[in-house]
Amino acid sequence: MEKGDKKNLLDLLSDEEFFEVIKNDFFPHIDQKIKNLSGYSGVYIDFENFWYSVLDFAEDFLSRYDFEEKDETEEEKRIRQEKNQKTIEFIKKFLDEKIDLLIEKINDKYKTQVRFIKAYADFSNLYAVKEMKEYGFNIIDFLRRKGIQTITPYVRGYKDMSDRALILGVVEDLLHENENISKIFILAGDIDYYPLFEFISHNYRKDFFILSFKSVLSREYYKIFFMKNRIVELDNLVFDFDLDSKELRKHKKEKCFKDFMIAKDIRYPIKEENLKKTAENLGKHYYLNFSEKEVKELSDKFLNSRS
Repeated sequence: MEKGDKKNLLDLLSDEEFFEVIKNDFFPHIDQKIKNLSGYSGVYIDFENFWYSVLDFAEDFLSRYDFEEKDETEEEKRIRQEKNQKTIEFIKKFLDEKIDLLIEKINDKYKTQVRFIKAYADFSNLYAVKEMKEYGFNIIDFLRRKGIQTITPYVRGYKDMSDRALILGVVEDLLHENENISKIFILAGDIDYYPLFEFISHNYRKDFFILSFKSVLSREYYKIFFMKNRIVELDNLVFDFDLDSKELRKHKKEKCFKDFMIAKDIRYPIKEENLKKTAENLGKHYYLNFSEKEVKELSDKFLNSRS
């Protein structure tokens, strides 16, 4: 039998035979730890849900993108476009690192090997996607280069169509055994997915987990007895993010300071006797440590920018 024939027949082998073939024939230096895997897993992403969380992080760390054409000078336009470009670069780096980190942690923690990732969304109508294309960032091309299958529902323009497409995709893979997987990870937060988890729990001997950021995860999942140990919160991944952390913290503090001043209707400059109190209030409100010196510098900076 030729080596090419072996590739076509890999799916017919048992796990033990499969690992033996790839170890001895295709990858002679493969790590022996691969034998300890408990099967393949599949990741299904409600990408619309995930996308808005990513945009929120970008806004928190940097500033909100502004793609709206307006009556502005060439210099104002240049500054606006530079901010947009910086935010888009953040999003690209965030997605690139976080997706890799997520897969790495899934593989390590659950002793599995992610076989595929499928992302569901009406990609052409995702917020800010069209505008980002003008800055050279095509989200579909980006995901495909990461090896992620992008799936757009056949019927578009209606609420929750991507959710339904994801649910049907999982059910189809299970019913027809399209994918040889023993674990299912669904990156979503809506309680709408509960019937899917119940269906898997009652009908299949497969592990399943919901992955989500706290801000978009329905609290109802914590009340369901068989879901409590199947919730994976993604927020801790954010704090592993390494993108010039000093610069990010600086931008975040500036944004929080500016928002705070507007919300409290505080006038610039802040008086010397009020610096300490303002720093304390900022810290309580945003869970960031502001010094009196930082408050003074930010106050002077925004005062000068107005003049």
